[in-house]
Amino acid sequence: VMDIGIRSTKLQNTSGSVLIVPNGMLISEMVRNRTLTDRTGEVVVKLQVPLVKDMARVLDTVQRTADKYAESGMRPPVAQLVELDRLYARMEVHLWVHDVRHAAAKQSQVLRDVISALEGIGLDWNAGRAYGPDEA
Repeated sequence: VMDIGIRSTKLQNTSGSVLIVPNGMLISEMVRNRTLTDRTGEVVVKLQVPLVKDMARVLDTVQRTADKYAESGMRPPVAQLVELDRLYARMEVHLWVHDVRHAAAKQSQVLRDVISALEGIGLDWNAGRAYGPDEA
């Protein structure tokens, strides 16, 4: 905390940026205090899969794959459908981890394993794709 004024509070984060936060926000909103020693957090993996008849099986496969990445003492992973359109289902996997510094590597690992698992149940990645006249 750099300065507490009548209307706002100035905060400096660990990278040196100064944030000006209205005091009303500090009173009415949840404020999370994170220190350099707290590296726990959430990793969100987003994916889009072709819309198929058995989306429950697809979601179950993604959930079982995500469960392999559960970390002891953390909330269990959650796979969920977040949006559907005519051709695709958008999904998210939420993982809670002890060290978010490795979030990108974790996302990549999970995506590779999800793709492999979905191919293992026969998901056709081109199922929702509309082919043009020159494509077969």
